[in-house]
Amino acid sequence: MRTFRSTKLLALLLLLGLLAGCLTPEQLPTYYYTLDYLDYTESRDLVRQEPLPYRVWIQTPEIPRTYSGRQMVVRHFGPQISYSERDLWAGRLSDFFPRLLTTRLQAYNSFRSASMDFLDSRPDFEIAMQVHRVELVRSEALSEASLDMTLTLRDGRGETILSHRSNRMQPLYSTSMELYVQTLNELILEEFDIFIDLIYAHFDERPAAARRTAAADDEQHDLEAADAPDGHGILLMPSISGIRETASFLAIDRQGREYQGVFGEDLALPAGEYHLLYGSGSAELQMQQRGVQVRRGYRTLVRPDWGELTVEIIDERRTPQDILFEVFDAEGTSYISRFPAREELGDSPDVIHLPPGLYKITLDNEPFNTYRNFTTIQIEEGKWKRLTVVVDTTEGPVRMIGAGIIDDELIALPFGNWNLSSSLHAVLNFIGSHRNYGADGAYSATLTGQLDNQLRYQQRRTTLNILQFSELGLGWDQDSGIEIREDDFDLRTAGILDVYRNLGVYARFDLNTHFFPVYDRNLPEDADPVVLEPPLFPLLMREGVGLNLRLLNAPRASLTLRSGFGLRQEFNRGVQRVTSDGYEDLEDDTSVGLEVSAMGGFRPLRRVQLNTTADLLFPLLEGENIILEWSTGLNWLLLRPLSLNYRFIVSNTPQSDLFELNYSHRLVLRLSYLLN
Repeated sequence: MRTFRSTKLLALLLLLGLLAGCLTPEQLPTYYYTLDYLDYTESRDLVRQEPLPYRVWIQTPEIPRTYSGRQMVVRHFGPQISYSERDLWAGRLSDFFPRLLTTRLQAYNSFRSASMDFLDSRPDFEIAMQVHRVELVRSEALSEASLDMTLTLRDGRGETILSHRSNRMQPLYSTSMELYVQTLNELILEEFDIFIDLIYAHFDERPAAARRTAAADDEQHDLEAADAPDGHGILLMPSISGIRETASFLAIDRQGREYQGVFGEDLALPAGEYHLLYGSGSAELQMQQRGVQVRRGYRTLVRPDWGELTVEIIDERRTPQDILFEVFDAEGTSYISRFPAREELGDSPDVIHLPPGLYKITLDNEPFNTYRNFTTIQIEEGKWKRLTVVVDTTEGPVRMIGAGIIDDELIALPFGNWNLSSSLHAVLNFIGSHRNYGADGAYSATLTGQLDNQLRYQQRRTTLNILQFSELGLGWDQDSGIEIREDDFDLRTAGILDVYRNLGVYARFDLNTHFFPVYDRNLPEDADPVVLEPPLFPLLMREGVGLNLRLLNAPRASLTLRSGFGLRQEFNRGVQRVTSDGYEDLEDDTSVGLEVSAMGGFRPLRRVQLNTTADLLFPLLEGENIILEWSTGLNWLLLRPLSLNYRFIVSNTPQSDLFELNYSHRLVLRLSYLLN
């Protein structure tokens, strides 16, 4: 029997290299940000032909120690704050604020003289600033730019002429720090405009204009300085749900040229004015915004005037169901008809974009005026709602049992991106045999319990799936009594980072073992027991990294292909196999090579689910066999807790000198109970 010392050495070196790479501290870059004067935010109605005949001194602002440092402050929607170690101000806020106000006053020709320094003369007025709070407020569900400051105009004797307090919270539809900085930049300049208008109203003896901020009135906000091509800007239609979407929109320029973008992703456009078309449904039902400005070198964030909806359909066991649903508005207009996404197979939830209003959802081709299999939902501007519909499919046609809405506030709770599904199964086998008519028969029975856990995490481009399956079976017969006949523990984990649409990178770790010893059953009754497999061994582990390609992503079918670098270890401490000469100890086995995996899920009928997984490992060293493991499972739901399960497995023995295939199949009637 050939040894695998060279393979083990290569695997050990590779693992040590990977470990060393993980342990080597990576020097993370530090980012510096500045507050700039944004001339495109100027209000032309504040520019004066003749300046006010006064000299104004802009004083250094008072800033609490919490916010006066170089590190940016992040508040976690409560008393807890933290300081960003990698995101720093390029200067001091006490320098940024007076410089911006001075430049604003000079651009508007507001006073005869506006300066931060008066060394040789005494000013007529002074402007004092108190910055109470400058921070990024962040939680799992929402990020906001927060600005709280007071601007005060005093005369030469220090008497207060007028004062303006600003306390602004601006929602952000992104976690980008650049987005936060430019949003803050615009908020500061907007509040300066309000303060300047109050000054004009005082000296011109007129009422102050009902000036509302651009954040409340504009249909879009230019928010982030971005790396863009010359003459281009960035347009972002935010994804309110935070889910990586495939829904698209159209941006049309004045010449009629069309540009297609995706919700939640940056779209580079030539600077200019655009007409936006978006929303689910036919062309005549789409929403629109006109006059959206894309400025050179900046990101334009479109203010959401739509709501988002996700529909999932499950049965009482929380098993996803492929049932057609249709969305109508209050007038009976059909917006969309489709099957729900198969999230349990790795699909991203479908997000439907709708105008605010009341909608009716029907199931299984029911019309708008139906009084069965329907529910209603109120779509609100700027909010995402998830509608869960529970149906009964055990007998006859589809029957809705209930429906409910999970608000976005509930989805955003801690662990809201995690989804755990657990189920318990029981299988009973009873066998009886008679050799002669009238003779006593031989009977045996096996009761097998199965625990199936599925843990899933998903946020934007990142998906983590953890599947754990445990099986333990107790058998009884007249000769040997009670003994363990089924013992298996299987763990499969896979993390996927989507790079572009259906293409991503993956990393996986699989483990298979058992907990009870396995004995040689072919020994004479008076012989001492011989352990063929001790607890935990053989211990099989598989690791892999590479590319993940989703070839098929349909409501009733999915197919994913993976290829990359793979490792396989089989630890056989104390494991023996029976030979013609007695017992032979198995050695540990390690293989390194190119792995190829295919995973498919198909639902040809409503109650029939077919899943198949094939793993191939092509070793790098010559002389080693290809390692094949192919498992196919068929589940047929008969009644609500009862299903027929068939499993077919094809594999080979890596330690064998020949490429020999092993086959096994199993057909059981399974009783299931959903734990959560």
